Amino acid sequence: MVSNIANSVSNGLNLALTSFKEVIPNALHPYFNLAFFIVAITLYCLFVWKFNKFLSRRDIIGLNLHKYNKVEHPLLNKTLALVLFLLEYMVILPILVFFWFLIIGLMILLLAKDFKVDQIAIMSACIVGVIRIISYYNQQLSEDIGKQFPLALLVILLTSTSFFDIKITIEKIASIPAFFNSIAIYLLFIILLEFIMRIIFIFRNFNNIER
Repeated sequence: MVSNIANSVSNGLNLALTSFKEVIPNALHPYFNLAFFIVAITLYCLFVWKFNKFLSRRDIIGLNLHKYNKVEHPLLNKTLALVLFLLEYMVILPILVFFWFLIIGLMILLLAKDFKVDQIAIMSACIVGVIRIISYYNQQLSEDIGKQFPLALLVILLTSTSFFDIKITIEKIASIPAFFNSIAIYLLFIILLEFIMRIIFIFRNFNNIER
């Protein structure tokens, strides 16, 4: 079902592109291609900036749900604290990570003409995973990596001979369902990684947290 929709969208856009190019003079085709990829690369760079500012923070959510724990009974207090911790880092955080992981993956999918879907999925997972690990060590370094990784990848993609082919870019839309199937295992890994890093951070800074 989803695959059929993706194929229909891809075919429809390709048809629209062909019809549009038939309307405008051939001399203007290079300028149309140029405008298209200027917009695409600009959107990618703007997303990388937003993506980096969000993902490079150690406290990616900043909800601090434990402040709502007003229970005085020791056992109930610890139970509620555990529930709030699991809610913040096993429910809310995975949703946010999934969103950013999905967006960066889809953008790379559309721009990377010479890479297979599973390669793009692991590439996206590596970018997100490295940024999250480094954020627990040094946030400034995490921000630098968050900017440099995606932009360095863009430079590599620009060297591809098929990068500036709009038709191939549109045809990549049909690969989106396969990308969704590929990212599930990597998403679970990143969620587990984040949970482990948070547990380590809590134990290492237990006294400070208590104060």
